[in-house]
Amino acid sequence: MYRILLVDDEWDALQYFSRMFRESLSKKFEIDVYAVDSAEKAMDYFREYKVDLVVSDIQMPGMNGVEMYQEIKKVWPKSRFLFLTGFMDFDYVYSTAAQGSNTRFLTKLEPAEKIIATIEEMFEEMEKSYQEKELMQKVLKESQEALPLFQNKYLGQFLYGKGKKEQIQAGFQKYDIDLCIEEPAYLVGVAMDGEQNTQKDGEYLGFVLKTVMAAEFQQDYRMFCYLSDEQETLSTWLLQKKSEDARMLQDVLESVQNMVRTNTKYTVSFAYGGNSGDYLENPRLYKRIRNVLGYRRQDLTENIIPCGVWEAGGSTVWENPDLQKSWNKMVHIDELETYLEMGQEQLFFELFEQMVEHMDEVDSMNYTLAQEIYYKIAVLLLRYINLWRLNEKMAFHLELYKLMRADVHENWAEGVAFLRKTAKTIFRLYFETERTNLSGYVTYTRDYIKEHMAEDLSLVVLAEKIHLNASYLSRLFKKETGEKLYEYVLRVRMQKASELILEGTQKIQDIAQCVGYESVQSFNRAFKKYTGEAPINYRKEVKKG
Repeated sequence: MYRILLVDDEWDALQYFSRMFRESLSKKFEIDVYAVDSAEKAMDYFREYKVDLVVSDIQMPGMNGVEMYQEIKKVWPKSRFLFLTGFMDFDYVYSTAAQGSNTRFLTKLEPAEKIIATIEEMFEEMEKSYQEKELMQKVLKESQEALPLFQNKYLGQFLYGKGKKEQIQAGFQKYDIDLCIEEPAYLVGVAMDGEQNTQKDGEYLGFVLKTVMAAEFQQDYRMFCYLSDEQETLSTWLLQKKSEDARMLQDVLESVQNMVRTNTKYTVSFAYGGNSGDYLENPRLYKRIRNVLGYRRQDLTENIIPCGVWEAGGSTVWENPDLQKSWNKMVHIDELETYLEMGQEQLFFELFEQMVEHMDEVDSMNYTLAQEIYYKIAVLLLRYINLWRLNEKMAFHLELYKLMRADVHENWAEGVAFLRKTAKTIFRLYFETERTNLSGYVTYTRDYIKEHMAEDLSLVVLAEKIHLNASYLSRLFKKETGEKLYEYVLRVRMQKASELILEGTQKIQDIAQCVGYESVQSFNRAFKKYTGEAPINYRKEVKKG
């Protein structure tokens, strides 16, 4: 039900509009109409009852309608108002009160159908607003229910070393993950020993593990569980000590094993390791834990297996610590791809240089870490050469066959230089063409505006003309010209209007129509706001000058 409050110092008007609203609006809406003969009484009524719509006169003894509006808005900012006035000049009212979409202005001489249609429109806006509020409440509820999914996402980024530290830490804070990305952390993988009999057994054991882990660890450690889609039988726990006095990790894991064995028919095994506070160490450690629990799971019986980050069996592959740092950066290969796909050239090459920073220090072309770095980047570049069909164009700028043949380069410095040149060529050939096309859209839009000044030049209409999304056209125009689209339309119209006014051969009303204004009053306001002078005065002042 909608409650309407009528405010007017003339009882005849109150009775007329009360009857009109009850007869017309009640056919479509459930309404209650109340009437008071002063703004002061309206304020008293507001203090006692909820009002959906105020229909008020402006000029009244004592507090006028605009003053009442301003007072009510201080306390009930979302209240809706319809001013019914006997005055045609709305400049004062507009500058004082028309600051929101919740306010309308009509004269009392308007046809009853128009007044009723306006109120119906305001009721429909209210209904939409209520629906949006309900939707936001539903979104909030669903976001709370989805919190574990968001937590899992950011824990996954932490484990895989993806994304910037600041973004991951911000995600931790936003989604109540009480971990610090720059502090040392432990990764603990958990696997059920032997085969699971049924899915129900797995779910039951998962519940037991979560309960027991929380009970055993929460006193000494901050902890969160990450579940991977790739290995459903495994779960990984991220832990950070609350204090230096925390119990040894191995001791707590043994306690967990005992509780699981005592209270269920199953046993579990763990693989664990720690990082030094550099989250780029996580991907290799996480992979090591998953591998240990994956290929040895059938043979495990309540094992607790420590996993080091750099277990390589004494291989000389790991003798170059500087190149290891570059290799660590390869966890950001998806990020590098995003920069390429989005045309973010500067960010692309900043990350690219970090990935290849120590390649030129490697002497042997058979060095496997260097080969992995080279070919991962090469495959990424080749993918977009094919996707964007740049093969023929690229052939005019470099020997493309060398991209997937690291062995044809004299050394790794030459190989890196070839990758860099290939990437720069892709950016130039693809994105310069794209930028040229986008500039063409802007040029066409500006020409269309100048040639169709008397027509509708709203953003939606202009976007339809060039087959672009309206919001995208708005952003594109601002980016290319440094000027907002509506500001450009206004400037072009006012410049043309100024020229026509100075010619002195047309009436102001005709000039207004020439530049797209159906109402001469609207044109006068826009022109005065733009130039500081009303059109008539502008013509006189320029002639005097």
